[in-house]
Amino acid sequence: MRFALSRRFLHTSATRTNETRTKCIELMRATAQPVSVITTTVPSSSPDGGEPDYHGATLSSFTSVAMFPYPIVSFALRTPSRMADILRRQAQSKTRPVVPHMVINLLSSSMTQVAVHFSRPRGEPFGSTPYFLSDEMIPILDGSLGALSCVLISNIPLGEPEDQSTVGIPQCQGSELFLARVLRVEEGHSPELLKSMEKAEELLPLVYHHQRYTTLDPKVMLGLRDGSLARGGG
Repeated sequence: MRFALSRRFLHTSATRTNETRTKCIELMRATAQPVSVITTTVPSSSPDGGEPDYHGATLSSFTSVAMFPYPIVSFALRTPSRMADILRRQAQSKTRPVVPHMVINLLSSSMTQVAVHFSRPRGEPFGSTPYFLSDEMIPILDGSLGALSCVLISNIPLGEPEDQSTVGIPQCQGSELFLARVLRVEEGHSPELLKSMEKAEELLPLVYHHQRYTTLDPKVMLGLRDGSLARGGG
């Protein structure tokens, strides 16, 4: 009897968790999220130390965590993930000084195809995406709002195989949370692109809303800037 009650409790708990997960996904889809792409350098595996390779991935979860005592951001990656493996190896390297492991590129509204290309597990997105290199030779995607050169400070696997709340979810859909310290803010435009632009500061962000890429209404943004939408009762 006790074993039957235990199984029933676990089943009920998993059902409630699945319902909560579904409702949470629906609510988050209704909330516009910034679109960003993480890029990093993969050391060459050749014995003669050839040219490094680059790897990038579109982030489905990215946010600012704190500004004091120094800027910290977070993002999550589905696991298993090549990007997660690369970042863990870089963070575990005892010979590296405190330098950026990665660059997080905050995409502008014209970069929808860039987000799509880097969201695919296969392919060579750097072949069709303009970029330039940071001081640490990490790609910065040309045309971004800006970019953050970061060092990984912590990573936390989310969920264990024996966790009953993950019943019904394939184990390949695990996640891992990463915390990173921002060491430097990078310009999102190469000097060549800046020359062809009139006002880089007026770029709009690329956001993800209801499962599609979109951006902000510039008319609404103008109203917010001049205060016309900020006046009201309350």
